[in-house]
Amino acid sequence: MAVEMEKLIRKYPGSDLKLLAGENGIHGQVTWVHVSELPNPGSFLKGGELVIMTCVCIDKKNPEKWLVNQLSSIRHAKASGVILNVGEYLPEIPQVCIDFCEKYDFPLFSLGWSTDLQEVTRPLCSYIIQENEREHTISNAFKNAIFFPDRQDLYVVPLSDYHFEPGDRYAVCTLSIGNPSSEPYQEAGELVQEIRARLKYRQKRASVFTADKEIVVVLCSDSADEVHSTAEDLFSHLRQRLSGEERLFAGVGKLTKSIRCVYKSYRQASSIRTLQQSSSVALTDCFYDNLGIYGLLLGIEDEDIKKDYVSRILGPLLDYDRKKGSDLTGAVRLYLKNGGSIQDTASELFIHKNTVTYRINLASQILHIDLSTLNGKMQVQLALLVHDMDA
Repeated sequence: MAVEMEKLIRKYPGSDLKLLAGENGIHGQVTWVHVSELPNPGSFLKGGELVIMTCVCIDKKNPEKWLVNQLSSIRHAKASGVILNVGEYLPEIPQVCIDFCEKYDFPLFSLGWSTDLQEVTRPLCSYIIQENEREHTISNAFKNAIFFPDRQDLYVVPLSDYHFEPGDRYAVCTLSIGNPSSEPYQEAGELVQEIRARLKYRQKRASVFTADKEIVVVLCSDSADEVHSTAEDLFSHLRQRLSGEERLFAGVGKLTKSIRCVYKSYRQASSIRTLQQSSSVALTDCFYDNLGIYGLLLGIEDEDIKKDYVSRILGPLLDYDRKKGSDLTGAVRLYLKNGGSIQDTASELFIHKNTVTYRINLASQILHIDLSTLNGKMQVQLALLVHDMDA
């Protein structure tokens, strides 16, 4: 977990920590404060660190080149910024270093040599630990609200302590990356940090955590429009970072009436995300509010009801196709898609309309449903939708 650098720097009580370059990167996330006296600290970093360099090992013959190389190494290690200890080994920070950090929006600070480094690291690291504990508590409480909704003692009071009130409204987003370019759990962890940073920058009340390979975002809001705009911004931002064959799958549940219904929004969001990954369903929207009939079907949590309906309505036709090696189901699907038009279906299948009529009549006989009537079409269309959702 990490904290925003701008907020972190404010926790330093002294006045000799000065930002020299990279102001545009000041909203980046800091995972820890790392003090280094080594010539190549970048090789020891894991990402997100704010690095304090004493420059003990500086190359006195070519200090500018040495410093730029160090800054480049630290930046490529995905550190959040650098503090250079000015004085004993580094009389002043060369302009070339300032220009380098400004070019890449990489925060660069100067710190006077007389300052005890413990006076810097202690308050900053303490704040990071406190924020990590806070995030951990909130995340665990929301996990309990999602997976153990009946155990209100596990989430109502803990969340209230951090101003997520029982009467507030919440919407849950779930995300996953298809065909990830790196190890799924590692990528999920990196995305969580990025999403947190994005939401904090937009000053949104939210919690972000992982559940297996799935990323869960809980948004606190009174407005469905705000949830939509926040989610759209988040999805757009994440899609820009996808590479190769990676795909973003996402679902957004309905805005709840209270904290006790968070689990419902999660189930909706997770079902939508899972449905997106199904090649059988062409789902173009990830918001539960916009799903129409799919939203209604997702609301049926008893899977036996849906399976029984498909078996009862569509089962005879599926069995016939399986035994005969035919595709009457496909013909019926296309017929319904074309609003019951024999001519349009024939044109799409490149066959004579009499052949389509024969196939639809045969399907009607097998199903014992009149596909020329509105009621018959609705029954079969619904069965096809449920069948595709479970495919």
